Amino acid sequence: MKRKFKIKGKKIIITIREFLTRLNWLYISIIIMIVIGIGILAASYLVNDNDAKNVCVGLGTGIVTSALVSLYIDAINKKVEKNKLFQYKNMLLNPLYNAIKSLYIHISININEYRVREEISGYLLLPMEKTEDLSNFLNELMSYKLEDMVEEKQKKLVNMLCISEIYYRELISQFRGLPLDSLLYENLISHEDYKKLKNFSLINLCMGNLTKISEDGVSEQDEYVLKIQLLHGMMLQMNRILEVFPDMASKIDSENSWIKNNLAEIYYNEIYTNSEEYFEEMMEKMEAEQKYYAEHPDEWENEAEEETEEDRLYRKINKAIWAGNAETIKKCFPEINKDNKQIQSELTWSLARNVMKDKELRSMYFEKYGEKYKMRKDKRKGLKRKCGLH
Repeated sequence: MKRKFKIKGKKIIITIREFLTRLNWLYISIIIMIVIGIGILAASYLVNDNDAKNVCVGLGTGIVTSALVSLYIDAINKKVEKNKLFQYKNMLLNPLYNAIKSLYIHISININEYRVREEISGYLLLPMEKTEDLSNFLNELMSYKLEDMVEEKQKKLVNMLCISEIYYRELISQFRGLPLDSLLYENLISHEDYKKLKNFSLINLCMGNLTKISEDGVSEQDEYVLKIQLLHGMMLQMNRILEVFPDMASKIDSENSWIKNNLAEIYYNEIYTNSEEYFEEMMEKMEAEQKYYAEHPDEWENEAEEETEEDRLYRKINKAIWAGNAETIKKCFPEINKDNKQIQSELTWSLARNVMKDKELRSMYFEKYGEKYKMRKDKRKGLKRKCGLH
């Protein structure tokens, strides 16, 4: 009970302090006027003379009304001033937000697509309360030697770091042009936030890396390390900015929803559908369906009637893959919808290796999907993540 009382007491004291800090001479004078007006109104009840009483009532009412009108006008003026400051803040911060958004989307998609394809759990998205996971991940990548990597792994990392310098330079330019002193003077940021943003160490490091990357004679390994440092530094700097400006952070957070959906789609189409887990699940499903329809042949006929053309085509191609019948797949190819990722996934499955050795079939695949045929690797359930080094 004593503890609860102490907590309530502290809250009351904090509330009183906040109220006192907001007080100014205008509010004090208004309060005094209201007290005087109420006092005159109360005193009017003690006056017997009607004329004097009317004078007291009129005077008291006038004083209270004037005080309330003054308070109302002050509230309106403050609201107008607040709106002006809000517009001023938006005018200053919108270019910075646009620069952050453009760079963040490129970085977050590249980093997390790499993590999904390498089957590393968890997304790295801003804003972050703690940045240890980001730092550990990028520091691990920075320790890799390009010459020791397999070509496929090296290509993935190069693609991850393939972000135009324009986005980096635009963000650096917008941040350096931010009038921090003006924001502090207008009470749009606190002294603590001001000190945090005034620290240009990360920005200077990133700018230095950009300069080094553009220089001649930089080795491939050094460029790789510089780009990771650049990406790391800019992610930390963006996170620092988002900590200071919550409105900006909420906007960035709203971008994360479609990024997550995109990553989930990549995981399903490229990882899960090529995993042993998926294979076992499909086999169990097929066996269960065969057993069920063997016991209920009437339902199989009804199911067949409701089946769409695309479903029949998929089933036909699937059977042809299992049977190793390339000719059947060739006949089906003109009917395939190129947007049907399920059929494309079946064709790039390891089980389709034999049928897809057919050159004509590979040519048809290229014409249909606009890309060279490449068999996806099976991802074995329970295997540990590999870094791709020899």
